Amino acid sequence: PTPQKPTPKPTEAVQPTPTSASQPTDSQAEEGGALDLTFPDKSKVFDSFEARLIYRLESPELQKEVVPMEMISRFSAKEDVEEVIVKSLDQGGEESSSRIIRVGKNMWFESDGSWLKMSAQQGQQLFDSTLARFEPGTGEAWKKVGKEKIHGIETIHYRLKPNPEAYALDNPITPDSLIPLVGEDATVTDVKITDAQVDVYATKDGVVLKTHYVWKATAKVNGKPIHVTEEMIYEVDKINEPVKIELPEEVKAGSKEGSSEETTAPIPLPEGAELLMQTGNMYMYVAPVEDFEAAVTAYQQKLQQAGYTLSDVTAMPQMASFKVAKGDEHYQVMLTPGDLPDQMQIIIQGEE
Repeated sequence: PTPQKPTPKPTEAVQPTPTSASQPTDSQAEEGGALDLTFPDKSKVFDSFEARLIYRLESPELQKEVVPMEMISRFSAKEDVEEVIVKSLDQGGEESSSRIIRVGKNMWFESDGSWLKMSAQQGQQLFDSTLARFEPGTGEAWKKVGKEKIHGIETIHYRLKPNPEAYALDNPITPDSLIPLVGEDATVTDVKITDAQVDVYATKDGVVLKTHYVWKATAKVNGKPIHVTEEMIYEVDKINEPVKIELPEEVKAGSKEGSSEETTAPIPLPEGAELLMQTGNMYMYVAPVEDFEAAVTAYQQKLQQAGYTLSDVTAMPQMASFKVAKGDEHYQVMLTPGDLPDQMQIIIQGEE
C-alpha cells in the first residue's frame, strides 16, 4: 500500500541548510539508482525536531491489530538536549517503556524508575542502535515516484520494490515476531514474505523525513492459514519548532549514579572495560576483544590469578557464565558478544 500524503502545516517550515550527505540525482533514482540517506539526528541540519516511529502488525483473519513498538525522539540544538522514549509490548502483551536522555556530553538511561548515568560513548551507541534497523541504507532498485511536501518541506519520494524471497533473507518475519499479534501460546509455522515495499521521503540533500516499510506475509497459526501485514512508519515533525524535553531532577542535578568515574568495579575486569550502567549490586560493562572465546578464557584466568575460585562454569559459542568467590565475596558473571563488532559485554551480579 502507498502511504497517504500528510497534510502540510499552514505555516511553511524553514528549509534545511545543505549538508555533506551525497545527493542522489533524479536520473539515478528514475533508473533504479542507489541512495545515500541519513536521519536528521545524524545530519544535524535542523535546530530542533520531533520524530515518531510506529511498528504495527495486523491480520484480517484474526481481526486484530497491535502496535508492538512505538518510539518518540526529540532533539534541540539550542539546549543541546536529545531524548528517546521507546514503548514496547513483551510476549505476554505487557507494556514496558525505556528512556534515554543526552544533555551535552552526558547520557542517562532510565531503568526501573532510576536514572543511570553512562559514558557518552556507550550512550551514543544506544542512540545509534535504536534507529539502525530502520535506516533505509542503499539499494540498486530505488525509483523516483515524485515530489511531495512533508510538514511544509519539499521532499523527493523514492520507492523500493524488492524481490520478497531475497528481501526476507535480511528482513525476516519470524514466528517470535508475530507473538504480540497471535499470543504467546499460539504455534506459528510456515511464515513466508509474499510482498515488500519501502517508501522514503528525503530532502534533496538526502535527509530522511519519512520512511514507510510494508511487508506482507502468510503463516499458519495453530495449523490455520492467516495473512499478516507488518508495517513501520518513521516520520519527522515539529521541524525547527520549540521542542520541550522534561528533565528529571536526578538528571538536572547531574546524578552520579552509574557513573564510570564514581563506581569501583566489584571484581577485576578485562583490559579496557568501561561501565555501561549500574543499579544496586548489578554492573554492566563492555570491553574491546578480538576473539570472544579467547577473551572469555583470558578473563577467567585473570580472575583465578587474582585469587578467585570459579564454579558452575557454562561455555557456549555466544555466551559464558560462571560464579566467582573469594572469601565473603560471591558474584555471578555472564559474558556475551556486545552490540558492536569486536566487543564483549560483561554482567556482574552480586549474590547475597
